[in-house]
Amino acid sequence: MNSPDMTKDSANRRAAFRMALLSTIFGVSLTGVAHAALDEVVVTAQKREASLQDTPISMAAFSGDDLDKRGAANISDVGDFTPNIQFDSSVALSGSSNSASIYIRGIGQPDFIASADPGVGVYLDGVYISSSMGGVLDLLDVERVEVLRGPQGTLFGRNTIGGAISVVTKKPDNEFSGSAELTLGEFERINAKASINVPIVEDVLAARIGVSTKNSDGYADRILTGETMGGEDTDALRGMLRFTPNEDWDINFAFDYTKSKDDSPQSSLVGVSAVPGPPPPAGTWAGAYNAIYGIANMAVYDESFVLGDNEKSMATGPTGVDMDLWGASLNMEWDLGFATVRSITAYRTWEAEFGRDPDHSPIVIIQQAYEHEQDQFSQEFNIFGSAFDDRLDWLLGAYYFDEHAEEFTDVPVVPDLFTCCGLPISGGGTQVMDNENYAFFGQGTYQITDQLGVTLGLRYSHEEKNMINGSRKPQLPGMPYLLTNRNASATFNSLTPRISVEYKPLDNMLLYASYSEGYKGGGFVARYLFPRAEPLAFDSEEAQTYEVGFKGDFFDDRLRLNGAAFFSEYENIQISVFNFGVPEIRNAAEGEIKGLELEATAVPTDNLTLNAGFGYIDAEYTKIDPGDLVGVLVPFDTSAAFQNTPEYSWNVGIEYLLPFANLGDLRLRTDYSYKTEIANDAVNTPQLIQDDFGLLSASANLELADSPWQFTVFGRNLTDEDYIISGTSDIASIGIIEAVWGRPREWGVTAKVNF
Repeated sequence: MNSPDMTKDSANRRAAFRMALLSTIFGVSLTGVAHAALDEVVVTAQKREASLQDTPISMAAFSGDDLDKRGAANISDVGDFTPNIQFDSSVALSGSSNSASIYIRGIGQPDFIASADPGVGVYLDGVYISSSMGGVLDLLDVERVEVLRGPQGTLFGRNTIGGAISVVTKKPDNEFSGSAELTLGEFERINAKASINVPIVEDVLAARIGVSTKNSDGYADRILTGETMGGEDTDALRGMLRFTPNEDWDINFAFDYTKSKDDSPQSSLVGVSAVPGPPPPAGTWAGAYNAIYGIANMAVYDESFVLGDNEKSMATGPTGVDMDLWGASLNMEWDLGFATVRSITAYRTWEAEFGRDPDHSPIVIIQQAYEHEQDQFSQEFNIFGSAFDDRLDWLLGAYYFDEHAEEFTDVPVVPDLFTCCGLPISGGGTQVMDNENYAFFGQGTYQITDQLGVTLGLRYSHEEKNMINGSRKPQLPGMPYLLTNRNASATFNSLTPRISVEYKPLDNMLLYASYSEGYKGGGFVARYLFPRAEPLAFDSEEAQTYEVGFKGDFFDDRLRLNGAAFFSEYENIQISVFNFGVPEIRNAAEGEIKGLELEATAVPTDNLTLNAGFGYIDAEYTKIDPGDLVGVLVPFDTSAAFQNTPEYSWNVGIEYLLPFANLGDLRLRTDYSYKTEIANDAVNTPQLIQDDFGLLSASANLELADSPWQFTVFGRNLTDEDYIISGTSDIASIGIIEAVWGRPREWGVTAKVNF
């Protein structure tokens, strides 16, 4: 039998041989690195700092460095490498490239209008962002992004029925530091970003500020006007001032500003139902145009406008977005010894003009021009601490939110029919929305034993919504439009509990089972073709979710494996459908959703890091109420697939570090994500169903030895996949189907210096 010393010597010889072989292959001297192990990830998913592996929630967390390595451009890219999340950066109805539509586990919201709440909440440094517009946050000076799956109705509150995304930015510290980087790339891209941290008074006052600019040409053409789609022109500023007068106080004042003059995203016409000649097929307005007006004037709207090239359009109507957004928050924490008190006071506001031409033709079948502005104020108080020899972690909170939004929409619908025949077909108007919400909540986790714990939480929410709707009322030819104002108000109350049992059979393993509830607020339909006697209302929706999961670190912290399985009962589902050319929200369905997530990160060798994720969702409607679908011309039944919900999603990432003794470290990374079939509207229009597709990205980063410089070459969507990210179809009344497409293959180079 070999002695331990002989075995150790043999292993050392084998390691030396491998190093010599690699040195021979690469022709350079390779140096080893320290023993690699997975770092602890600290998150705030339960309103206080805790390890990711000790948090009994299905979630993923990415540091700012992780996102940079994966080539993420903004937070929407987390959808490419997080199981069971679909994050679209453009809502089909908007024409904007910064209107978030997020689905987690089959629950979300496809509309941007202020009267429709999101199903997944987005938070910036603890501040809820209520609007879809401006919700695709930049990654400027980001510390980490947390993705919480499943209802978060207890600690985060309303409109987190599907989950929550929390963006945490970097705080100032007492070290002078900074960085600057420049990126050049495809489509004449020129991006620049810089940040600096400045200690002002040692251990008392520090400041941090970051700025960025993103500029690129459009890559898709409006061939009749010379305009482009897909271009970017966005400037952003983010800063924070931190005041710590003593060890008990931590006061942070943060502000951010974004100015965008982007192109509209790449979109194209993918289907029409209009053909020339009377009678108009199925009563479509495009068909009516041809039958009544088009033939005599040789301006026929038909499939000739479906160009078959996703990067070309014959649209001539409104396009582009001009948006100004800014926010400020004051986050104060006071350590009382037995507990900590936190206050978060925030104000955010934005205004924007944007538009779209969904018929993609020089004929005005329908166009949309928007002028929106919104502001919100929120105040949250928390007090949290520990008791009973630290066996009980507890938190109590109160929350207040006030929102005001004004929307003006101009929607000419077949105006040639109006001027020719006096038919009252037009739409648009002004809506004013006011929303007030307050809530009280609490949660506690008690360790019955060192291994067994129980969590109980409850939140009460009260919400009042008011709307003034000024619909346009068509008159006789030559007469001006009149506004018919209708006021509406509604109140919503909700109790959302959370119950969880956690068990740690080993120090590095957590098992848990939980029950949680969430709700998304109801509201009013704000779009009308013709004035109504009173606005159409829709109720809030609810979800009850049962979840079991595990989290563990294994093999000397070289493998992290987390997984969860869930079952949700989904009630009063808010379905977005078209009623005679107008998108409306109806509580038309109930459903059940079950599935699972698995995520793994491994460092099998000191220089190699692997990560993978797998998601499965089985979502089905259990009930459709025909009474809630009156006026909807396209059939819709329980066989329909959930919108924005692929059955399977998976991703893999490989990162390899090559240390070169005389040059520096070369980091090679590739990521691949895959999703199965996705329905991009509720009625599953065939032209808007995205088939299975995968996205491949790669990068090579060189960090120079004994130098603050590093250089990166990267590529995204390297296989140049054509894929739909959102779409809209009103084939039965307007007669058109429009798709919005993801970005094509792109490459770039980045130079970065740290100081």
